Amino acid sequence: MMNKDLNDSSVYDNLKRIIKSRRIPHAFLIEGSTKEKRMETAMYIAGSVVCTSDDKPCGVCTQCKTAENGSNPDISFIVPAKDKKMISVDQIRDLRSEAIVMPHSAERRVFIIEDALQLNEQGQNALLKILEEPPKTVVFILLVPSKTSLLDTVVSRCSIFLLSDTDHTEDETSADSKEFLSLLFENREYDMLCFTRKYENDRTKARDFLDAIKDECLRQLKTGDISNYRAKILSNIYDSTDLYCESIITNVNLTLLFTAMVCKFKSFVK
Repeated sequence: MMNKDLNDSSVYDNLKRIIKSRRIPHAFLIEGSTKEKRMETAMYIAGSVVCTSDDKPCGVCTQCKTAENGSNPDISFIVPAKDKKMISVDQIRDLRSEAIVMPHSAERRVFIIEDALQLNEQGQNALLKILEEPPKTVVFILLVPSKTSLLDTVVSRCSIFLLSDTDHTEDETSADSKEFLSLLFENREYDMLCFTRKYENDRTKARDFLDAIKDECLRQLKTGDISNYRAKILSNIYDSTDLYCESIITNVNLTLLFTAMVCKFKSFVK
């Protein structure tokens, strides 16, 4: 259901955390990379939603097997009608009617819009009506090369995941976390804010950056070769970073998140 390349990605790690928490958003927007990788990610989410095992997706239950072979009755794919280039408004209206019907055998139904760019403005507005007040038994997954062609109102109703062809390397992220903490201890708040801008357009990389900050705090604490003053600050940063990690899986504005985080971290340095 998911190949090794995606298993190794931080997008997968973030999705796994969401699924494990059982707080699955009502709508996902998967952008970037290739059409095949976007669909692979969507099917991982869909399989996890319908899976009956505690460890989702298990890949062996009936729900997972039917999801993998494309025959699960609670997973629907929205594509243009035959000989049409666009998804019609009538199709979206049908989707809205279908979405209020209870699932056939799973706890939730999943509707995958394979290419949301095939929705014109009228179609997006029709979809928005159910994204604003979605049934509790439905999950929508929108796939798109880039969200820039979608209405802001549609994007704002989704949890966004960006797939990258070239991932931020671990070494680079680790180096960034060290530099960020150095700026903090040098009381260079403005430079810290400027530094975080490189992570404001990619939730996956932003999460990697926060994880790297935690790892760097822990590494320095384990050395034991630091003052009590510095150790206390690093401990506070380590403990408070979890809050910002959890916020990233929502649709929080990353600029505001990093601004709040920098202010919080600065409060530890007196």
